[in-house]
Amino acid sequence: MITGGVNQSYLRSYNQRSVLGAVYERGPVSKACLSRLLGISKPAMADNVSRLISAGLLRETGETPSPARGGRRPVLLNINKNFRYIVIIDFSYLSSRFDLYNLCGEPVSSFSVKQTPSQEFDRWISMCLNAVETLLHAQNLDGGDIAAIGISSPGVISPYLNEIIIESVFGEFNPRILRQRLIEKYDCPVYIKNSTNAAALGEYTRGAGRGSACLLYISCGQGLGAGIVFEGRIYQGSRMAAGEIANFITPETAGSGESLEKRICIGGLIGNFLGMEANRVKLSQLPPGQEGRNEAVFEEIVALWRGGDPFLAAAVKDIALQLGCLVSNMVMVLNCDRVVFGGEYHVFAGEILPRIREMIETHCIVGAGIEVSQLKERASSAGMAALCRDACFDQICESRNTEIEGI
Repeated sequence: MITGGVNQSYLRSYNQRSVLGAVYERGPVSKACLSRLLGISKPAMADNVSRLISAGLLRETGETPSPARGGRRPVLLNINKNFRYIVIIDFSYLSSRFDLYNLCGEPVSSFSVKQTPSQEFDRWISMCLNAVETLLHAQNLDGGDIAAIGISSPGVISPYLNEIIIESVFGEFNPRILRQRLIEKYDCPVYIKNSTNAAALGEYTRGAGRGSACLLYISCGQGLGAGIVFEGRIYQGSRMAAGEIANFITPETAGSGESLEKRICIGGLIGNFLGMEANRVKLSQLPPGQEGRNEAVFEEIVALWRGGDPFLAAAVKDIALQLGCLVSNMVMVLNCDRVVFGGEYHVFAGEILPRIREMIETHCIVGAGIEVSQLKERASSAGMAALCRDACFDQICESRNTEIEGI
């Protein structure tokens, strides 16, 4: 049976969480404005704000000009952005990135290391722990200053981290082990999300997707994936695999056994380019073995494309066609209003986006705008920071009011 105490605790938590969300979105803002906006009485608003200031989550930032009718000047409220901090670990095929954000989603410091779980998982975890310490020490912080840690990872990750479907290139990567090691050291919440989903949320909150009702984010480069944000929330599907478009097929390719990702992404582009002797002599260095993900080689290929290389010009046009078909179909299935294009192939946006835009206008009954990513390599990190911030606000409001009610 639900008791009155539980109801009161829930109401207070709900109101305080609503206040935090409104201040984050609109701050600096007055209590009177918040009261009107959220439909909370002025006495209740004063009580909730007082508790949030006491907890350290809100701070008073000054006063507005005196009202025309006279009287006291309203005090403005804002998020105490330095109350706690959020650490983000974001790894890809080539490197691992570490970012420190404040509670307002502003990056404080960051660096990257060319080391991934594929080299040696235990060693990589140790490196991650050292990297977190480096971020903290650079700002004179310690583990007690961490509100949450977010991990952005390729692959399909189950809600309970009991399984992950990920390419073998990452070797023995295990999200449960990584999460446990971080919790043991820092005693804070640790969240893991698919990197493309996180990037979609990053663009929705702080990048090219702001203001959209339904956003489709396409990442193409080292891999191929999609993230979907509907009314401010990531759509992951019933089995957490929504947006896994790497194996997209057509009647012409259904029997080939080769995925769209392998055909058009960096590995396939480099492989096709090096398949011709005349092309190999154009490069100053070749990728080791058949790995095909060599960053320096891709940079040379981009430079050749910009210089008008005919082979690469044709290859990028074909990639644009393949992506145009894919995106046009997804726009109609999702009825999204905006598409954001990201990943390493943003360097080809001048060629790819006009082609996709033309195909959307030609083939979609209801179209969508398409833009290149604004956040680029920071998109997934920014999205994870937003997820962690919301989770932090939820947890603090719930736990504080549960303690107050003695539950």
